[in-house]
Amino acid sequence: MNFGNTSLFTTTNFPNSAPGDRTNAAALYALLTGRPPVTGDNVLQKVARGDWPAPRQVNPAVPAALDAICRKAMALR
Repeated sequence: MNFGNTSLFTTTNFPNSAPGDRTNAAALYALLTGRPPVTGDNVLQKVARGDWPAPRQVNPAVPAALDAICRKAMALR
């Protein structure tokens, strides 16, 4: 896991977020799935669109409750 790149995005991409909200949600996603929420090309565009799979799509062993918490935390609102 690489926590030093744009795949674990910051709140600067989301002006209505409290400090740390998106970073914490992305870290939770990475802990649940073993990968960052967004990979590949055009990472910032994917983040702006909310274009990432649900944690349970990546790792079916993720409990439904944690999947829901993570998806709500990462929601663009």
